[in-house]
Amino acid sequence: ATSGAAIRFTTDGSTPTASSTLYSGPISVSASQTIRAIGILSGSTNSAVGSAAYTINTGGGTNFFVSTTGNNSNNGSSGSPWRTVAYAASQVSTSGATINVGAGTFAETSPIVLQLGVNLSGAGQGSTIITSGAGYDNSNTNFDDATGSLIQLFSAPLPAAPTNGNQTLSNFTVDGNGRTVKAGVWVRNRNNVTMTNVTVQNTNFRGAAFSPGYKDWFIEPQHYMTGINVNNCTFTNTSKDLPTPETNTVGQSLGALCVGGLDGATIQNITIT
Repeated sequence: ATSGAAIRFTTDGSTPTASSTLYSGPISVSASQTIRAIGILSGSTNSAVGSAAYTINTGGGTNFFVSTTGNNSNNGSSGSPWRTVAYAASQVSTSGATINVGAGTFAETSPIVLQLGVNLSGAGQGSTIITSGAGYDNSNTNFDDATGSLIQLFSAPLPAAPTNGNQTLSNFTVDGNGRTVKAGVWVRNRNNVTMTNVTVQNTNFRGAAFSPGYKDWFIEPQHYMTGINVNNCTFTNTSKDLPTPETNTVGQSLGALCVGGLDGATIQNITIT
């Protein structure tokens, strides 16, 4: 910021203003949160808003493991990993825990439903591939309905207030198995969710969606999601043009990265092909 400027900041992911907390020294971070700051000097234009997301393993940093050589009858430890990511997600509910998915391809027969505070981490975008397998239910073709997406971070939709996800998705690829999966990642009505170093490819309607829930376009949402951070992600072959039934011409295009009802999201270094 310009010399003499006052630094104002927020810790809930909202956009800082002249009435936000004045920075005077180091900020203590004891829980997952997004800090946003702005420089303000009378007579000058305000600085751009800076943002940083912090994920704290408040649940003790418990780690669980999934491997191509694992078995779902195991206990999920490093020496006794599970076989499928969906099963791991159904077993882990401790806030701050991380499901570590090893290298290889994981063909899931049911959605991966992550509980609040649970992180999902792979061995790298080129190493960990999460896709759908035989028996995965792709019958729901309502493009506004999150059901059918492969990785689901679902809290009750609007008009409910958002819950605090405090979780990170990182270092893996989601493959839509020849565009049979509706969407790769869908985050509904959760604050403080980070997606970093993730590739989504070959999905039918959307690559990833972040939204508090469905509402009519002309109505302001009752609540906004905050603390959303999407960075260093790649989307390939993940959007779709929908025809208008009357004319059979394109009436609506669905996006690779779909966001709505957000306040203060950080989205950067995104590649769409």
